[in-house]
Amino acid sequence: MNRNITAMTIICLLLILCTACANTPTAAVAQDQIKIGLITPLSGRLASLGETAQQAATLAVDEINSAGGINGRPLKLIIEDSKGEMPAAVSAAKKLIEVDKVPVLLEGASSGEAAAVAPIAQEAGVIYLSIFSTTESLVDAGDFVFKMREGALPHAKAIIDVMKDKSFSNISILHLNDEYCTNAVSQFKKQANISEMDIVSIEKYSSEDTDVRTQIIKIKNSAPKGVYVCGFYMDLGLVFKQLYEANINKQLFSITTFEHPLVKENAGLDAIEGTIYSVSPLDCAKSKGFCERFDSRFGKKPDYRSAFAYDALHIVAKALMQSSDPAKLKDVLLTITFEGATGNTSFDDKGNAVKDVIVHQVKDGEWANYP
Repeated sequence: MNRNITAMTIICLLLILCTACANTPTAAVAQDQIKIGLITPLSGRLASLGETAQQAATLAVDEINSAGGINGRPLKLIIEDSKGEMPAAVSAAKKLIEVDKVPVLLEGASSGEAAAVAPIAQEAGVIYLSIFSTTESLVDAGDFVFKMREGALPHAKAIIDVMKDKSFSNISILHLNDEYCTNAVSQFKKQANISEMDIVSIEKYSSEDTDVRTQIIKIKNSAPKGVYVCGFYMDLGLVFKQLYEANINKQLFSITTFEHPLVKENAGLDAIEGTIYSVSPLDCAKSKGFCERFDSRFGKKPDYRSAFAYDALHIVAKALMQSSDPAKLKDVLLTITFEGATGNTSFDDKGNAVKDVIVHQVKDGEWANYP
């Protein structure tokens, strides 16, 4: 009998304690959080891209919460690993939407992943903000879909303008066969046609290829005035190294992904010297201290990708101040203007950010303004 009373007493005490715990400030804060999701590759071949997105987004969230959060409510960022693969990105999106019930889903990955996930968010009625992708497939993807980056068109125009200044009559193209580069090359071809520039050869490679010498030989035999190369960080280093080894003594051009430390590391400085490429802007002098805070926290200078992830989180937070209901948020975002590390950001009536593009060139092994 006494044992039964003792057991019941213990159970009652535990129930009282559990009830008390549920009413503690910590539990209340957890229940009052506003959760948003970030899908980005933390493993796989694009892990460096995911690291950039994670670091910048975390920095932004910490700043937002230090300033009082979203009308006094803390912002919680739930990060899911896409592994740089579309199936994993889709699974991550469904988990964040169906299990975590996030009103906002951000993408810090590739154009291919963005194109796969955007329809899922649109159907679910959840805000989808693509941070890094430039694919034109998101331009009119639905009223819940937003894009932080400029499209591939201004990048194509910027490089074609340089080619025209250099009086190039023809060009060869070597590109990764994926959503990002297929879209970029499509826009590049249109601009080349408008400028009456001949494309004498187009060669493709896959992300698994470690030898593109056969494609390079074909390009060399086509005798172009210059070569336009599109790819991602790991493969671009390999491609530029093999172009250099094949003595392709032509002006080389590339796109925004070219400006990454891994390209220098894997290609070697001699292989990339003089390359001209388009890139999204990051002006540390006008970033309101973002570059210094990022460097202080992570021990490295930020790049434009860091800046876009950082600005994206602050833009979402600014919109959430007015509503956390996705149906209202999509209208709020269309009214947002934000001056940040990537300059001024606003969205057109289809949710696409209007951004500038600048041209850089490798000079003495360093990224520099062109000319």
